[in-house]
Amino acid sequence: MITRHLEGEILEFSYVGFTPLRDPSYLYDGPNRVVNSQWMRELNFGELPGTVRLNVVGQVDANDFGSANARQVDIARGSVNLSWRDSREVGDQLKLHSDLGVFLDNYRVFDDVSWEDSQIGASYLAATKLERPIAFAGSD
Repeated sequence: MITRHLEGEILEFSYVGFTPLRDPSYLYDGPNRVVNSQWMRELNFGELPGTVRLNVVGQVDANDFGSANARQVDIARGSVNLSWRDSREVGDQLKLHSDLGVFLDNYRVFDDVSWEDSQIGASYLAATKLERPIAFAGSD
């Protein structure tokens, strides 16, 4: 595993792999090679309110098992996520939290006749919350 965490930026990469010692026809439940990677960056644009976050993810689950194995499907996923978050005071006792985001995913499926080779999806987020923090007075 390789990681780098800086203020406003994360970079991560991991690889796990093994070569099976069992008979090639043994039924394994999981992949024998897994790759996970992520890059996340927070951006602030001076006078513009809030923080923009860009996140890029790549993942691979690969299986090198025999053709009789039910779990030989290889899956690769790429994702790009862009979001904006802002929190601000409204008046003397209220806080307003706002979130916007778009999330794009692309899946590739190999070694399987029942799934399409490529699947693309997008999802969106819009949320806001008005909050009144509770303050307790007194020694109790």
